[in-house]
Amino acid sequence: MDNRWLLKYSKNRFSQRGEDGILEKIFEILGVRTGWCVDVGAYGRTLSNTYALIERGWHGVLIEANEQRLLKLKKHHERAHRDTYCICAHVEPAGERSLDNLLKGVPLPKDFELLSIDIDGNEYYIWESLHNHSPLVVIIEFNPLVKYTDYLQAPNGMSGASLSYMVKLGREKGYELLSATSFNAIFVKKKVFPKFGIHNNSIEKIWTPDSGDLSQIPKVTKIVGFQSGHDVAYCVLENGIPILCEELERVTRKKMELGDGLKFFFSRYENPKDIDCFTFGNWGGRVEKRHRITGDKKSEERMFKILAPYVGQFYEFGHHLSHAANAFYTSNFDKALIITMDGGGREDDKTTTGFTISQGVKNKIKRLKIFHGPEANLGWVWHDMTKYVFGLSVGYPTGDQAGTVMAMATLGKPKYTKLMPNFRENLKELITLANKSEQEKFNVAASLQKYTETTFRRAVTPYIKGHKNLCVSGGVSLNCVLLGKIRTWFPEIKNIFADPVPYDAGAALGSARYLWHHILGNKRIKNQIQNMSPYLGKSYSQKDIENACSLLSNKIKVLKATDEEVLRKINDQKIVAVYGGRSETGRRALGNRSILADPRSPDMKVKINEKVKHRQWFRPVAPSILEEKVGYWFEEKVSSPYMSFAIKIKKNKRDKVPAVVHYDGTGRLQTVNKELNPWYYHFIKKWEKLTGVPILVNTSFNDTEPIVETPENALACFLKTEIDCLYFFDYGILVEKL
Repeated sequence: MDNRWLLKYSKNRFSQRGEDGILEKIFEILGVRTGWCVDVGAYGRTLSNTYALIERGWHGVLIEANEQRLLKLKKHHERAHRDTYCICAHVEPAGERSLDNLLKGVPLPKDFELLSIDIDGNEYYIWESLHNHSPLVVIIEFNPLVKYTDYLQAPNGMSGASLSYMVKLGREKGYELLSATSFNAIFVKKKVFPKFGIHNNSIEKIWTPDSGDLSQIPKVTKIVGFQSGHDVAYCVLENGIPILCEELERVTRKKMELGDGLKFFFSRYENPKDIDCFTFGNWGGRVEKRHRITGDKKSEERMFKILAPYVGQFYEFGHHLSHAANAFYTSNFDKALIITMDGGGREDDKTTTGFTISQGVKNKIKRLKIFHGPEANLGWVWHDMTKYVFGLSVGYPTGDQAGTVMAMATLGKPKYTKLMPNFRENLKELITLANKSEQEKFNVAASLQKYTETTFRRAVTPYIKGHKNLCVSGGVSLNCVLLGKIRTWFPEIKNIFADPVPYDAGAALGSARYLWHHILGNKRIKNQIQNMSPYLGKSYSQKDIENACSLLSNKIKVLKATDEEVLRKINDQKIVAVYGGRSETGRRALGNRSILADPRSPDMKVKINEKVKHRQWFRPVAPSILEEKVGYWFEEKVSSPYMSFAIKIKKNKRDKVPAVVHYDGTGRLQTVNKELNPWYYHFIKKWEKLTGVPILVNTSFNDTEPIVETPENALACFLKTEIDCLYFFDYGILVEKL
């Protein structure tokens, strides 16, 4: 007998995928003519697994969160003199609105006949929480996109559980899987299961994506991940590979721009209809819950209205889970410990944290620890110290200047670490100390850095054993000084991968990667340049550049030039901005939107800070170095393609490149290889041939605003600063001031 034989009885009167006919046949075999049905998520006369039964005289308990829908159902049943109990409630796994509690006032037998659960996400937890009743048959919605994968969302999410998780829960509660339509699983009590003559009820034998009368579920090819709030961004993943990432700040020219990631996507992407799924890298829940967190119910309602055509294709994942996913799935590690740390994000409706530890193995991520102590507050410590003690910006529109505090720390001594654990209570004292003198300000900064490092080590130490690979993400992992010390603290860690977009914009990409690999079960993509590339923004044509230049013909002259000619200008101590290829995704400029200079000049850092960047004198500039030369110039041979680590420069080399040596002897290096950025690699190679030094000064092409995006942005920044020339390297166009 075909194990799926019940599907041939599929028939829709009010159900969605033939469940009316299947349930009719099941109760015929069980000898049940009438009984009680409980419908959690009753909805209405359509899309109902119970309406046909109630019409035939069954007693019904209809639970629906939407009051208007429930009133319509109630009036209809009253007119037909049907025996139904209507309960308006958003069912939750525990508390006053648990299913057990809601059913207390109903004369419902303990072993009633049918339970139907369809509430778009929380079905698993609702069934799991039912203890006072034991229905004969259970029909429950599962997530069909995750196929046979073990997947269970956080409570009150919207992505549901996989069929395999539902089967596990059913067996724990004494049920066997009997049949499955496209996204509804039907279970019966184990004692009556033999009546149906099914010898193999494994998922593979019971369910296929086209079970029932649903046409084949389309293959997921393109996923859009988005970030709303601050650091607004979206990314497009195609077959697991990122093909486009954009941040709103690059368009509006305001750092850490606020807004709606979906609105940004729809305004920029030409063909949104080819998108299969959307993901959001933060806890969501339903609109009525979300607005309590965001403070903007209208914005949330608008977001879900935009997504209306994509119902069933919208996934929300924990904030730190998304950070962890972006770091791990971008790396080439088969197995790694994953650390995320930032100012805090929601993992579900009850859990907010700023520090997590997970483990990645192949295409899966397992959470090991969510911190709620001092570790979870590191991001907020930096936020409040930067804002209140040092009087610097921490967000929109001028950006987060925590990096300035990190730079200060190298000039101070950690004299005040004892004030840090309870820094809010000691805030007045810390402000007083920081205002005494510049040196005391540096000492307070050094104390903050020391406290951060100590807290990190204490949190991570118990989890290091057995791991040689480490991935890091979250805003605090922009602390390149901390990251540069990890291998010294933990010698067993041989390889560290730092997320190229560790702040909240990266959660957009991470949530999409998590869906593709962990949820959909797709294999890892390793040693693929596009998967690791930080150059995921847009590129601009020669015509775009020429048009932008033509509007400024009274201020600039446009010349043709070669790489060699531009390098000679750098050798003559000129500051050169370079622009080409696709824009970088992330905080760091990595050769496509960069300001370059000679690292051999002892005055170059001061000149750039004063004349170009208009920032504090102590801010460092970075060394871009050929990857194969790192061991000759730095004390550790590391891979740092995204400028993530501050590593000691060898003492006998420091006087050769004074511009990139920070006050503690480190440099926040970018290792450059010809696979990730062929042009920049060969450009530095030519510089080495000219000077004998495989290093260039690299700082982001901007001045107190986001990194330049368009040719117009590049020309505007060039004209308002003392950059000597601008090189559009794709087309050999050199721009100088008149």
